[in-house]
Amino acid sequence: MRITGLIFIAFSAALLSGCSWDVPIATQWKLRAFDMGTADLTKLRFALRTPEWAAPTPDKTVLVTTLASEGEKDGERNVEIHLHRAAYAKDAEDIANLSQKTGPLDVYEIAPRDLPTAQALQAEARKLKAEGRHGHNGVKVDRGLACRKANVPDGAIPIDVFIHPDDEIGWLPLLENYDVRALLKTPEDLRKFEEGAPLCDKHAQRASR
Repeated sequence: MRITGLIFIAFSAALLSGCSWDVPIATQWKLRAFDMGTADLTKLRFALRTPEWAAPTPDKTVLVTTLASEGEKDGERNVEIHLHRAAYAKDAEDIANLSQKTGPLDVYEIAPRDLPTAQALQAEARKLKAEGRHGHNGVKVDRGLACRKANVPDGAIPIDVFIHPDDEIGWLPLLENYDVRALLKTPEDLRKFEEGAPLCDKHAQRASR
């Protein structure tokens, strides 16, 4: 998975795989009974705070879900899910009450045009489970999560991520002051990071094609 997909990887890991990724214990506890397979996807969103040199681009973010199930003749299928910028009146206030820092946050959610596709994937997963069939799927941020206003500077690359599984649970901290630099262990890692989060002018050019 691309390094720029850390946010959604962490989100998916926390909800689907039981991997903590330094997720606060209180958040893990509140998510213990949350079922992604039956969740109301219209309520699901996450918020991202990046360093000043980065610019989140929710309206350009595309996830790719890879699906493969036992007995399917056609093998794996890749399904694109577009995100967009969410705007809910209380989000900023609710997240501010949880956060140790201040600064702008960008809130992402599934774009309305792709909600039926995402809900169909949920239904398919439930059907496979009910039939006792094995399968696997994966999610990655394919493109558009963020762009860079400048080259990646030396030092830490801190991000904050918050999730809103549904209205009952509300907003929860997922990752706070997480240093993405810890994932950039080699020059190749840095190259992939920069490729996945291109300079903003190039990002705009590519998105307009």
